[in-house]
Amino acid sequence: MRLADYRPPEFSADAVDLSFKIFSDHTVVQSRVEYKRTPEGKGASFLILDAQSPNPPGQPYIRSILRDGQKLQSCESREELDKDRYFWDEEKDRLYFAMPSGTDTIALEIQTHLEPQHNTALSGFYRSDRCFVTQCESEGFRRITPFLDRPDVMARYRVSLEGPLDLCPTLLANGNEVEKEDLGNGRHRAIFEDPWPKPCYLFATANGEFDWIEDHFNTMGGRKVRLRVYTDTRNAEKGWHAMDSLKRAMKWDEDTFGCEYDLDDYGVVAVSKFSMGAMENKGLNVFRDSLVLASPETATDDDYQNIIDVIGHEYFHNYSGNRITNRNWFNLSLKEGLTVNREQLFTAFTTSSALERISAVQVLRRAQFPEDDGPNAHPVMPPEIRAVDNIYSATVYIKGSEVIRMMKTMMGEQKFIEGVKHYFRAYDGQAVTIQEFIHSMEAVSGLNLSGQFQLWYTQSGRPQIKVRGNYDPEHSTYTLEMEQDVPVTRDQSEKQSMLIPVATALVDEDGNNIPFRLNGKGPAGERVLELSEKKQSFVLEGVDRP
Repeated sequence: MRLADYRPPEFSADAVDLSFKIFSDHTVVQSRVEYKRTPEGKGASFLILDAQSPNPPGQPYIRSILRDGQKLQSCESREELDKDRYFWDEEKDRLYFAMPSGTDTIALEIQTHLEPQHNTALSGFYRSDRCFVTQCESEGFRRITPFLDRPDVMARYRVSLEGPLDLCPTLLANGNEVEKEDLGNGRHRAIFEDPWPKPCYLFATANGEFDWIEDHFNTMGGRKVRLRVYTDTRNAEKGWHAMDSLKRAMKWDEDTFGCEYDLDDYGVVAVSKFSMGAMENKGLNVFRDSLVLASPETATDDDYQNIIDVIGHEYFHNYSGNRITNRNWFNLSLKEGLTVNREQLFTAFTTSSALERISAVQVLRRAQFPEDDGPNAHPVMPPEIRAVDNIYSATVYIKGSEVIRMMKTMMGEQKFIEGVKHYFRAYDGQAVTIQEFIHSMEAVSGLNLSGQFQLWYTQSGRPQIKVRGNYDPEHSTYTLEMEQDVPVTRDQSEKQSMLIPVATALVDEDGNNIPFRLNGKGPAGERVLELSEKKQSFVLEGVDRP
């Protein structure tokens, strides 16, 4: 897969209607979607959906397909396609429908058969002990129903869940619960509507035997949001630290970035089997239980801190990732780098900025430096990947956060916060790229971040800086000579000098700041120097002592 090959979707989907009927040994999913041709799809002969079976070999996945109310038959190749047939290329996980010239819409009803107990990949809809749960990022939704499984297709979802009361007494999905009904015969149903468009990787449902704790949060706009932490039936009381962390995160995001929560309910679901640490599904986060549950008898200080960090991280995705998502997976750091940065700001606020910074640098050195220094070196925005899962790396997450932190260093904290707010306002409800985020930072700060600075996103490796200082008592100057070197990496043999902001202060032997001016300009005190050349000198003036 190459970033250069990205093309906008040829078809869009504005609304998705899903129905799940859960049984002990299988689940039947019915999807109803109307697809519309986009300007980019003007000459497209086919609607192509992503479709991958999660079932064991030999077990059916696609049960039936209706096109505009008429049942379709399968065929053996694209050449045989017409409006009465579909072709499923199981080797390439693609489902084809003929779209003759003049046909701009197509309404599809697709029924799939799932066996969640056999879905050991934990991608799509699977069973985790006594519950049925989903994991759709990055390409799991296609294992539930065929769809345009890409982040730049955003739709509103209506979800009907039906299951046995003894097996699934609790039914959960994204959005607001709008209907609940006892169907008799030991079964019940719940219907959820999410009014906010989202990509399918943010779809979630969790169904099973849960216990929960409940609290409420009053938003800055006066709305009362119901908060629940769902656990297995033995551990609900261990969820209170997670609940407190969630409320603190919601308040901090309002106070700092003006981000108000936008649904009636917010759920945190803790499960024992989960392929990722946590997942920011809109309004229904799913976590590995070790990142939610804690008690003084068994949890360490680090355990409690991890819960604060991860609960905050997933909540902050509601704006930096959900309301605004990445256009394609090459831009994953758009949501993850920014959200890691927001998480770090929150942690610094709730604990200590010094301790948070020490911890963040330790993680950076332990997890990300080996990537930059080894054969897996890659840019924050890689130009090419073999599989989407490969892009989930410390470079994309942690280094991506550090790049944003450098923007903050250059802009100043207040301008940075204004820039993030500008980004949230300008691109709400859209799937965009890192470039749009940079544009917001530029619009507020007046800085040029689209030129040399953008090498931090496109160039791999870590620059090495050598610094030498020389004090001139006759002229009361201190000259800093800086030299940068960007080592060659396996993926890039030619490197360019980078724009590196260097926060600089002079300190005497007692730890007191020594005032100075830079080239006769600016106030005395700490300054941010911008190293942009291979070698560069900075003269600090008015330095009255060495």
